[in-house]
Amino acid sequence: FTVTHSFLSTQYIHHEIISFNGANGRKISAIIARPIDFKPEQNGQLGGVIIFHGILASKEWMSYYTQSLAMNGLLSMAIDQSGII
Repeated sequence: FTVTHSFLSTQYIHHEIISFNGANGRKISAIIARPIDFKPEQNGQLGGVIIFHGILASKEWMSYYTQSLAMNGLLSMAIDQSGII
Protein backbone atom coordinates (compact mmCIF):
# COMPACT_ATOMS: atom_id res chain seq x y z
CA PHE A 1 0.00 0.00 0.00
CA THR A 2 0.94 3.65 -0.34
CA VAL A 3 0.60 6.20 2.48
CA THR A 4 -0.93 9.31 0.95
CA HIS A 5 -1.35 11.38 4.13
CA SER A 6 -0.27 10.94 7.75
CA PHE A 7 -1.52 13.02 10.68
CA LEU A 8 -2.28 13.08 14.40
CA SER A 9 -5.96 13.43 15.12
CA THR A 10 -5.61 13.63 18.91
CA GLN A 11 -2.79 13.31 21.39
CA TYR A 12 -3.58 9.56 21.61
CA ILE A 13 -4.21 8.53 17.97
CA HIS A 14 -2.18 8.49 14.77
CA HIS A 15 -4.09 8.36 11.45
CA GLU A 16 -2.85 7.50 7.97
CA ILE A 17 -4.75 7.70 4.71
CA ILE A 18 -3.54 4.94 2.43
CA SER A 19 -4.36 3.54 -0.99
CA PHE A 20 -3.90 0.13 -2.58
CA ASN A 21 -5.04 -1.77 -5.65
CA GLY A 22 -8.01 -4.12 -5.30
CA ALA A 23 -8.26 -7.48 -7.04
CA ASN A 24 -9.83 -5.82 -10.09
CA GLY A 25 -7.04 -3.21 -10.31
CA ARG A 26 -9.13 -0.35 -8.89
CA LYS A 27 -7.44 2.01 -6.46
CA ILE A 28 -8.97 1.65 -2.99
CA SER A 29 -8.60 4.29 -0.28
CA ALA A 30 -8.61 3.64 3.48
CA ILE A 31 -7.99 5.31 6.84
CA ILE A 32 -5.80 3.52 9.39
CA ALA A 33 -5.83 4.57 13.05
CA ARG A 34 -3.52 3.29 15.77
CA PRO A 35 -2.63 4.23 19.34
CA ILE A 36 0.03 6.97 19.22
CA ASP A 37 2.37 5.03 21.51
CA PHE A 38 2.37 1.88 19.33
CA LYS A 39 5.66 1.42 17.46
CA PRO A 40 5.70 -1.81 15.37
CA GLU A 41 9.49 -2.11 15.56
CA GLN A 42 9.35 -1.96 19.40
CA ASN A 43 5.96 -3.38 20.34
CA GLY A 44 5.52 -6.21 17.80
CA GLN A 45 1.93 -7.12 16.97
CA LEU A 46 -1.34 -5.31 17.65
CA GLY A 47 -4.93 -6.56 17.36
CA GLY A 48 -6.99 -4.96 14.62
CA VAL A 49 -10.43 -4.35 13.12
CA ILE A 50 -11.42 -3.71 9.49
CA ILE A 51 -14.50 -1.50 9.02
CA PHE A 52 -16.65 -1.46 5.87
CA HIS A 53 -19.29 1.23 5.41
CA GLY A 54 -22.77 0.92 3.96
CA ILE A 55 -24.02 2.31 0.67
CA LEU A 56 -24.60 5.88 1.89
CA ALA A 57 -21.39 6.37 3.87
CA SER A 58 -17.64 6.78 3.42
CA LYS A 59 -14.40 5.98 5.21
CA GLU A 60 -14.47 9.51 6.66
CA TRP A 61 -17.86 8.81 8.25
CA MET A 62 -16.37 5.71 9.85
CA SER A 63 -13.44 7.62 11.37
CA TYR A 64 -15.34 7.97 14.66
CA TYR A 65 -15.12 4.19 15.00
CA THR A 66 -11.44 4.04 13.98
CA GLN A 67 -10.64 6.68 16.62
CA SER A 68 -12.63 4.90 19.30
CA LEU A 69 -10.97 1.56 18.57
CA ALA A 70 -7.49 3.12 18.53
CA MET A 71 -8.15 4.81 21.88
CA ASN A 72 -8.92 1.32 23.22
CA GLY A 73 -5.62 -0.13 22.01
CA LEU A 74 -6.54 -1.57 18.59
CA LEU A 75 -5.35 -0.87 15.07
CA SER A 76 -8.34 -0.13 12.83
CA MET A 77 -8.87 0.44 9.13
CA ALA A 78 -11.94 1.96 7.45
CA ILE A 79 -12.05 1.11 3.74
CA ASP A 80 -13.87 3.04 1.02
CA GLN A 81 -15.84 0.58 -1.06
CA SER A 82 -16.35 1.30 -4.72
CA GLY A 83 -18.32 -1.60 -6.08
CA ILE A 84 -16.95 -5.09 -5.63
CA ILE A 85 -13.43 -5.27 -4.21
